[in-house]
Amino acid sequence: ERERQASAQKVWEEKKRDQMQDQVNQKILGHLQRVAMEAKTTVQSDWRDQQLLKLSKETIDQEIEESHNLIQKLEANIAVVDTKTKEIEQWLEESKDSSEQQVSVDDLCQPATKLHSQMLNLSSENAAITDALYFL
Repeated sequence: ERERQASAQKVWEEKKRDQMQDQVNQKILGHLQRVAMEAKTTVQSDWRDQQLLKLSKETIDQEIEESHNLIQKLEANIAVVDTKTKEIEQWLEESKDSSEQQVSVDDLCQPATKLHSQMLNLSSENAAITDALYFL
């Protein structure tokens, strides 16, 4: 009877050990699956972030290149403006010197074509007639 009890005890202990081993294996498997899923999610997130960073880097590089080109164009435009400013200042200085010479109004307004000349004459005659009527 003792042997039977010992043998039953041994069988019961083996079953219990197998059950516990299965439970431990299930827990380990579940934990490993969770860790694998978290690692997969982290890797996917990191990969997505890396792609976004690459895209942002390309965009920033393009904007830097455009900025350099714009700076060069602006510097060229500044040089042109400086040159033109000097020319205007020189012209103004020359104009001050020549302001003593009086230029006739007729010389300032020269029509480009015969038609323009006729229109100018008509306009001046109209103004003269209007002035005469006003004073009468």
